[in-house]
Amino acid sequence: MKLFGRNGEVGQPPPASARTHAPRLTPDQNGAIRELNGLVMDGMRDCPIERSTLGLLQVGLPHLTQRECSAEAVVAGQTAARLGYLARSAEYAMFEAAQELDDGLLDTLAERLDAAGSGTDAIQDAVAELAAELALAEPMDAQAGDDGALWLLPGAGGELRSALRDRLARALSRPEDVSLYELRRTWMYGYFLRSLQECFEDEDMSG
Repeated sequence: MKLFGRNGEVGQPPPASARTHAPRLTPDQNGAIRELNGLVMDGMRDCPIERSTLGLLQVGLPHLTQRECSAEAVVAGQTAARLGYLARSAEYAMFEAAQELDDGLLDTLAERLDAAGSGTDAIQDAVAELAAELALAEPMDAQAGDDGALWLLPGAGGELRSALRDRLARALSRPEDVSLYELRRTWMYGYFLRSLQECFEDEDMSG
């Protein structure tokens, strides 16, 4: 699995001429997106997230953009990251294939944890850093067959994930100092953060 094949300047949208249009989805795919969207909205109301994870979700936007953000932008970024996090949780519950661990992701995470050393904070920082790298490496307007992690991880597949991401991100209220592009990117950070946390549920990743 090729996790870090970056295309263009990290964290910046590609030129308009290089972007692709989202593929037309089938009725079944649209139905799955609606169901996932409903599960995410239920999660926003009913599923508390641990304080430590909320902290990691909050720093997603400033870390990805590498700039100072207003308080309103940080809140919008945390919400986008939380939506991505809950989207992966919903996908994990809805698609049996999503419960299969990806060997490439496991190997990369194990290497990061070995380098990070012991301690809860060190482990959380390593996981968040890898989630950010995956989010920054992911092509924003990808097509089927792309080698980004959003397309290669077992589960719903890249078309559904991309469409769900865009639906959720566009529905967010955002301040003037944060773009839709940045919220879509931050959504992926939350999505990958949850994907990496799943590795701890079925594998001994504590070192």
